[in-house]
Amino acid sequence: MHDLEQVFRDGLAELGGEADTAPPVVRRVVEQARSGAGRRRRSALAIGAAAAAVVLVAGLGAVLLGQRSGVEGPAGPSPTPPAVAPSAPGGYRLEFWHGVAVYVPATWGWGSAPTDPGTGATALCGAGQVVQADGSRREQRTLPYVGRPIALSNACDGSWAHERPQAPYVWLGGDVPVGTVDLGGGWVRKTIAVGDVRVSVASADDALRQAILSSAHEVTGACSPRLGNPPVAGGTKVADFVPVSMTVCAYGPTGTGLDYDLLYEQELSMGPAKYLVAAVDSARPLGSSSCYGASGGEWALLRLRGNPGGFRDYVVDMSCPSITDQNGAQHVLDSETARPWAVGGINAVLHVNQLVDVPDRFIPPLP
Repeated sequence: MHDLEQVFRDGLAELGGEADTAPPVVRRVVEQARSGAGRRRRSALAIGAAAAAVVLVAGLGAVLLGQRSGVEGPAGPSPTPPAVAPSAPGGYRLEFWHGVAVYVPATWGWGSAPTDPGTGATALCGAGQVVQADGSRREQRTLPYVGRPIALSNACDGSWAHERPQAPYVWLGGDVPVGTVDLGGGWVRKTIAVGDVRVSVASADDALRQAILSSAHEVTGACSPRLGNPPVAGGTKVADFVPVSMTVCAYGPTGTGLDYDLLYEQELSMGPAKYLVAAVDSARPLGSSSCYGASGGEWALLRLRGNPGGFRDYVVDMSCPSITDQNGAQHVLDSETARPWAVGGINAVLHVNQLVDVPDRFIPPLP
């Protein structure tokens, strides 16, 4: 684990070094971050500041590319190239929660973070359960993970506040007070506020903890951080549409139930995108069982970018359940139409409907 963490820190440092050969706007932002002239919520290591600056510039670049593309689509990911951040030297990935992003080691899994499960007391529900990159779930407390305030099971632990972990973790949006907690044995959890999102990192390595926290910034990726209505299927009319990539955006209702916050975002390659197109084309239509005018619940927006251009949006309604194609026709959500995109952290944020025949994906129904 120490070697992986060292690689992660080296990767952040490499991002800072790349700024010397970057376009002037990138260099300028990085220099501001290093000197403290940029608008920052707290002081940080230079490597973390440089990494965060590159993330912000990359996000701006994606927006500008989207404006130049001239393609208009429904609310959701802007029709831009799939890369919304630089490639990942050092082996890390970008994790989103609402409008905040943070870099974590790419080998980490996904889990839960403290939240109120409806009892009036904050608890960690699903502690020890970690979702792997292939979507499988393990009960192993020695695996590092990124947690979100979503219950992975009905086994809730109220002793999380001072419990010493067996592996480092990041909590995004957890119900955790800002500050530093000594967990003993060299382990420390530090929590900061980025906008209205709490970001916590627990580690026995001070440099790793500070590097991750320093990379946390408000930034919009390929997925809109909030939708006023459930996502809508559609797309552009392109002859011989061949998908080359897919963006997965998972949404859940806010506390008011009037809009939807971003729970998870992931970019997938041509293989899963082509598989999904074929699966939806051959999936059984719901017909009279379709769910029209549905609202509330959890949703996934799957944007496929194509060759020679254009995009195609599929929408997954987890409550119905169904997957709607670009023409508005609803199809059955089953193993074939779920597996191409239900990988990685998507299985730690969306709950399966008992009518979905994908027993090893999504969060099982909680009693």
